[in-house]
Amino acid sequence: PATGVTVAGGNGAGAGSNQLNGPRAVAASNQNGAVYVSDTLNHRVQRWAPGASCGITIVGSPNGLSGNSPSLLFNPAGLVLDTNDTHLFVCHVGNNLVLRFRLI
Repeated sequence: PATGVTVAGGNGAGAGSNQLNGPRAVAASNQNGAVYVSDTLNHRVQRWAPGASCGITIVGSPNGLSGNSPSLLFNPAGLVLDTNDTHLFVCHVGNNLVLRFRLI
């Protein structure tokens, strides 16, 4: 049987940069191998570089605050990268919309 390898989180539920709380979706970059995780209960999307022990909050609040503005999220769920890793689309469930973010 296959053995899984932790690529994000794994340090219990919480809002720390090395934690996730209710992850719902993941998208993998074709360009650099990073994974993007919708951290639903922390109201953020994090990017985890290959081999990283911590994620970087790229959308939402790094401390778990929710909101209904273009820069704050409320229960993000699904997400997808476009084929060039230029844009990230996030299902913003708590506010009933889909947002597009340009990645740098």
